[in-house]
Amino acid sequence: MSVIDKLLETITMVVTYVSVLLKFPTRLFSARCITPNRLDKKTAIVTGSNTGIGKYTVKDFFERGARVIMACRNVHLAEEAAKDIKESCRGKSNLGELVVVKLDLSSLKSVRNCAKEILEKEKRIDLLVNNAGVMMCPYSKTEDGFEMQMGTNHLGHFLFTMLLLPTICKSAPARIVNVSSLAHERARVIMACRNTQMAEEAAAEIKESCKDKSNLGELVVVKLDLSSLKSVRNCANEILSKEKRIDLLINNAGVMMCPYSKTEDGFEIQMGTNHLGHFLFTMLLLPTICKSAPARIVNLSSVAHELSPQIDFSDFNWEKRRYSPLEAYKQSKLANVIFTKELSRRLRENHINGVNVYSLHHGVINTDLGRNLSKAYIPGLSTLFNCTMSLFFKTVEQGAQTTIYCAVDDNCANESGLYYKERRVAKSSKLADDLEVAEKLWNTSWNLMGLDNNYNPFKI
Repeated sequence: MSVIDKLLETITMVVTYVSVLLKFPTRLFSARCITPNRLDKKTAIVTGSNTGIGKYTVKDFFERGARVIMACRNVHLAEEAAKDIKESCRGKSNLGELVVVKLDLSSLKSVRNCAKEILEKEKRIDLLVNNAGVMMCPYSKTEDGFEMQMGTNHLGHFLFTMLLLPTICKSAPARIVNVSSLAHERARVIMACRNTQMAEEAAAEIKESCKDKSNLGELVVVKLDLSSLKSVRNCANEILSKEKRIDLLINNAGVMMCPYSKTEDGFEIQMGTNHLGHFLFTMLLLPTICKSAPARIVNLSSVAHELSPQIDFSDFNWEKRRYSPLEAYKQSKLANVIFTKELSRRLRENHINGVNVYSLHHGVINTDLGRNLSKAYIPGLSTLFNCTMSLFFKTVEQGAQTTIYCAVDDNCANESGLYYKERRVAKSSKLADDLEVAEKLWNTSWNLMGLDNNYNPFKI
């Protein structure tokens, strides 16, 4: 590639990513609840609302015009919180009303007294948000003899809800929201990584950061090099020999805008790693995933797929064209989205229910994924890219949110084959909906991976 070609390619790459950032400005506009719905003439109860999430929830309901009952253990702090909320909303119109009542969830007497007081004064209850709770306390018991966390977090709220339920039912439509935690999901997480030493270090770091938390899952490290079909098969065999079920598969690994090279099996590195390796890995694990239903498969793509004009099946490995790291990357990300849609379609065609497939754009994140830019284009471009684009970068925690949403959220539990941005369904490339292209990509990938025509990944 000549200097002029490299310069033009660099300009194209920069313009592409600037346009993406302007269109989807990541950290500056993180996903949030923006519904304009009002709560005028509605009565809401929020437990544990003198601070934190509970207090913010009260403020939101108050601004929407609701009569909000703040049911808190410390009435003094609750009154101060109510005063603070009113002060922060000074100058706004159509506000609701704030009422403070005493509720100690670790005392059944207090729960009954609070419910009685509310029922005597309130004709309706449209919203009950069971928000209060304690976390990882030293061992102690409630005044009624229950373990403190179970007594407060569950039993207290259970009794409170049961006492209020008749009035809530009379107020229908009404809602009850119970605030829980991901801690209830004790997952066994298999970290399938190319560099097992770094994976072990990452696992140790995760465990260290969670050392004071309870009800944690389990971390297991296995070797997986997606640029090697042998490694993919070995990893799948190791997992299948040890695991009875697979509830979640997150195809997260990838490379971006590398200089031209091939995998050990002769495939262009980006298509070979980002699509073909994950295609084979998924096909090998799919029977066990289907047996584990309900299960989910999440494929990480990129907004860059929208800018890919085609998948050139006549030159899949870029042997006839001038190589463009950016175009090859976009093509591999388009393959991720097409694979997601086609896998979802074939699951339904084979009457496999409860296995959903998702693809997503996670945003531009502050990771080392762009480490190859200097090698692929101009020396120093990786550093320049990181410095100039850092304002728009998401943190890794922010970038993981759409992945986590697709993996665990109930709101998308009945969706499959869709593409997501910022925890919402988004419009994907028109090419991703072309059934002829999808079938061609599936058949091409199947044949290149050397899968037996008699092998049926949908057979349970």
